[in-house]
Amino acid sequence: MKGEKVVSLAGWRDKLLLSFDEVAILLDVSSRTVRRLIASGELPEPVKVRKASRIRVQDVNTYLDRITRERHGIIGGAQ
Repeated sequence: MKGEKVVSLAGWRDKLLLSFDEVAILLDVSSRTVRRLIASGELPEPVKVRKASRIRVQDVNTYLDRITRERHGIIGGAQ
């Protein structure tokens, strides 16, 4: 889309904290959905940096690992 910020998967691993918009782009969802994932407990509460809320890269990785395991029927990280 025109004017959409591009977030590369190569570069995001170098960052410790991500904005809601960056997480939304990585997950291919809206920033509203990111907020819903936080509200439901699927993603942990964000870190406050001054007035800005940021999501830890580690938390996004954990979320992605968990949903990948669930999709493949893997429980507890082992088959």
